[in-house]
Amino acid sequence: ATDCFESGDLVQMPLNVRIDRAIANYDKLKVAGAPIYHAEAFKECLLDAPHDAVQRQARILHGDFHVGNIIAADDGSLWAIDWVYGSFGDPIEDFARIFVSADICPAFARGQIDGYFEGLIPSNFWQDLKRYAALHQLEALSLSLGTMPNGQSVQEHQQALLLKQYNGMKENMPSFYRTKGERHES
Repeated sequence: ATDCFESGDLVQMPLNVRIDRAIANYDKLKVAGAPIYHAEAFKECLLDAPHDAVQRQARILHGDFHVGNIIAADDGSLWAIDWVYGSFGDPIEDFARIFVSADICPAFARGQIDGYFEGLIPSNFWQDLKRYAALHQLEALSLSLGTMPNGQSVQEHQQALLLKQYNGMKENMPSFYRTKGERHES
């Protein structure tokens, strides 16, 4: 793996390589007529964003961290479950699924960010979060994630959530963080 770097027994692919691969895969899916929904906005977001993300110390990531994968123990402590997408990388990437939590409870999602940074959010966080969220949407196009109760695909639903949060990918900070409403309608 010449385009990866190693840390212990775990290997992490550089962000620019992941972005290039996700865009190439999206282009193939589009040509093949596969469902891509509104993914062009995510491709454009990735092409417009600088690929030189701040290099943070890599950590173990959950990969699907949202309110649906958190349980409360009898003693009140919270535990993350469903580690099937666990990986190794930039800790900011674990926030890429925060839009699922924000759809259910924006205050929880805001608290997740505020708590992680103890209220001092780095200036590059919003740009990096947007980049990872867009990347995840392109990478998810090749997955079969099922359908929502209304028959809409999970990918299409999640893309719609993200597009709404970022005003069509035109904003850098998602609306759940900018506003104080307690629930956003889908």
